[in-house]
Amino acid sequence: MGSANCPNPLPYTRKPHDGESRLYADADRDGRFAEVDTLVLSDPIRGRYKPLVAQGQSMSSPLADEPVEPADEGTEPLTDDEYAEYLDALGPAWEVVDDHHLEATYEFDDFADALAFTNEIGELAEEEWHHPDIHLSWGEVGVEMWSHDIGGLHESDFVMAARMDRIYDGDD
Repeated sequence: MGSANCPNPLPYTRKPHDGESRLYADADRDGRFAEVDTLVLSDPIRGRYKPLVAQGQSMSSPLADEPVEPADEGTEPLTDDEYAEYLDALGPAWEVVDDHHLEATYEFDDFADALAFTNEIGELAEEEWHHPDIHLSWGEVGVEMWSHDIGGLHESDFVMAARMDRIYDGDD
């Protein structure tokens, strides 16, 4: 399915495949194309799309190995220049919304799998004492992540996002 090396956000083009036209992410750094099954409009003004992440699509990042450390008193939220590198290290599901929070949608085969994933990221949140907003529905889990105490993004939000990707990949 997807290529974990594709830059984020991914631009999309149509490429012929076995006589059909399918959506593909533009070539990554190695010249590979990542096939995309489902696209979600993520930026209607610029016309950017992002994929819904499907089960089996690897997204693990070394960022998941970093510690989750709370923001120090007086810490300002990360600026777009500061969070760009962290965002690039995450899987393709993640995007920054309004320079305020991270958002991703994970896709599952059924409600039970989505619920199990929700419980796993809930356990992670309790362990790290860093809690996302989680939206559970049939076959889908939406996640919003930001540091409430600073009213925006901190490095720990990206670490948590990478750990959620790792849980989703089954690499935890």
